[in-house]
Amino acid sequence: MLSSIVKVHPKGFSLVELLVSLAIAGVIMTGVVKIAFNAKRSSYDGEQLSFVQDNARFVLDEMKRDLRMAGYTGCASTDSALQANVVSNSMGGFIDLGIKLDGFEYNDPRISEVYAADMLENTDSFLVRYADASREMTVRSHNVSAGELSVWQEVDFARGDTMLVTDSSCREIGLFQITKDSENTTEVSHAAEGALNCSRVVRATMSNVDCSICAIDQCGANSEVPYTSGSSIAPYKINAYYIGESAVIPRLPALKRLALSSADGSAATEIEEVAVGVEDMQLVYGIDSDADGEANRYVASSAVVDWGEVVGMRMTLVFRSDREVYSQDQDVSITLNGETYQLSSDKSMRQVITTAVRVRNN
Repeated sequence: MLSSIVKVHPKGFSLVELLVSLAIAGVIMTGVVKIAFNAKRSSYDGEQLSFVQDNARFVLDEMKRDLRMAGYTGCASTDSALQANVVSNSMGGFIDLGIKLDGFEYNDPRISEVYAADMLENTDSFLVRYADASREMTVRSHNVSAGELSVWQEVDFARGDTMLVTDSSCREIGLFQITKDSENTTEVSHAAEGALNCSRVVRATMSNVDCSICAIDQCGANSEVPYTSGSSIAPYKINAYYIGESAVIPRLPALKRLALSSADGSAATEIEEVAVGVEDMQLVYGIDSDADGEANRYVASSAVVDWGEVVGMRMTLVFRSDREVYSQDQDVSITLNGETYQLSSDKSMRQVITTAVRVRNN
């Protein structure tokens, strides 16, 4: 008996089935690509947002710390203490003992020429002056004829550093520059030297002292009188904040700080780049006109008559991403104090932050 053998030939995909499969695969791949693109886009946006917000936190912390120290001179107050400022070169008014907080609008003629040309157009700036409490030292003795203040611990200061000394009575303060490097010693020299100090008289006991009336050992009615044991001495800090073009990332704005320092035996300034991506700073100042410690009104710097009445500052800062984020140009503006400021006409991300800070300023 013969059995029949049936051969079965496997069938392939038909053209219709192939087209359907390709269409399904295309839909799936489109979804996968879209998810991947959105994930990458979300990560990129998050990175830029983090950059902007981290910048904002850091910048506000730095400036608030300085602002809250404005006018600190140990236990004394410049509003009531007798002052002796024997610094010969004020660097065009940059080194000053009387004004502790000062603000400027763009093109203000009072802006230090050291940074005026570096400022971005239509931005504000401000500076603060105070004794550095973190490096404050106690005076052990004072040899006026030698022009030396002795402290209890070894110090490391350079010739030309600007210092502030406050008497233990809290009634006299003196500003001078160190005339001798004081590395690994307990002596701080304030000798009379034309390029640094006009006089050894750094304690005013009868009237305020300045270089216009000074001789080496006599300043008007004030002769050489030592600071008493227990007085304090600290580096004098001056920081000016402004917006300029970044030196780190070209064509980006940055918050910069002009700081008082010393170089080659004399006072100097150095520019520090605090944060890249700070595009604008607009400032108004709280005026205490009735001496109750609270701001009665906020005004622009040009309207401040007496900087001693300033008890607060309101800052509006604009932070931007360091790269483009949006697919289309943004047209963003804000209104401050009745004036409209154009923030952007590009694809960058921006964040506007306004905050108020109470200041010591006395």
